[in-house]
Amino acid sequence: MGEAGAADAPAPSSPTTEAAASSCRPKLTVVPLIALIFFDVSGGPFGVEDSVCAGGGHLLSLLGFLLFPLLWSLPEALITAQLATLFPSNGDYVVWISSAFGPFWGF
Repeated sequence: MGEAGAADAPAPSSPTTEAAASSCRPKLTVVPLIALIFFDVSGGPFGVEDSVCAGGGHLLSLLGFLLFPLLWSLPEALITAQLATLFPSNGDYVVWISSAFGPFWGF
């Protein structure tokens, strides 16, 4: 009934199979990461056509899509980094708002 060679066969989840499966996984590189962040922040490409037709044209629309995230996100990242080093505790916004406006507003 049972074969002697069946016990010697590797299991389907052997380390060789897992290593081969992990090497086939696609890696997230820089360009797809930038696209993912753009679509996550902007909510998708909806409204892009309206910004081009609104009078700015192609160049101003592209400049706006490239410059606005930098002008918005860089100061926000610097403020968050400064507050995180000023209040080295868990709670982020809750701690910051509580210290600035009191416990009622910080929950």
